[in-house]
Amino acid sequence: MAVAPRARLTPIAPAERAPILDVLRGFAVLGILLVNVEVMRGPDWLDLMDGVAVEPSGPWDAAVRFAIGWLGSGKFLSSLAILFGVGAALISERALRAGDSPRALLARRYLCLMAFGLAHMLIYPGDILFLYGVTGLALLPFVRLRAGTALLSSAAIGVAYCAFAFYISAGLSESEAAASSESDVTATEALKAQALEAFASGSVGDMLAANASQSLYLQPQQLAALPW
Repeated sequence: MAVAPRARLTPIAPAERAPILDVLRGFAVLGILLVNVEVMRGPDWLDLMDGVAVEPSGPWDAAVRFAIGWLGSGKFLSSLAILFGVGAALISERALRAGDSPRALLARRYLCLMAFGLAHMLIYPGDILFLYGVTGLALLPFVRLRAGTALLSSAAIGVAYCAFAFYISAGLSESEAAASSESDVTATEALKAQALEAFASGSVGDMLAANASQSLYLQPQQLAALPW
């Protein structure tokens, strides 16, 4: 008796999609665009990374910054992170129904996401695709856990992350913190000068190099947000 071939995973039909998830994802992505404008408009984000306040140019600028910070950073980023997890769960469920390995499928997906992210960094230093790809790979061991076990694991990771961050911040002496801050300011000024020169009078290669330099500075700090 012939055995039917195992069902292959293909893009789902429109009728199978959950429109609410698509709408929420699009809404969150457009909201994050508002946050990213801060990085896209110039090298001021480097000052923000060093904890230096960039003064608003007027009351309207201050109001818009507050709204973007409250809505964008506080709502849209969190929504997209939750939807990322929901998407992983739905993909895993479809893979299991088709008789495929969800881990293998998700690993290919997230490795491709990381590759797109690396290429995107040459255009936009604040790329988040690479971070989501790394986060996805970190999710793989949790794919087939029961919900209660996954919840306890996430709580343990959150507590451990907060404890580690507190230990690092509390362990720095005043002199070490000052030296680290001075080093960051020096690096920031060099990156700002490179970016301004590249985009004011440089070639395309100079612009890509400036974005690559900023990415090398920013991306390791973004990885600190992975447990979140």
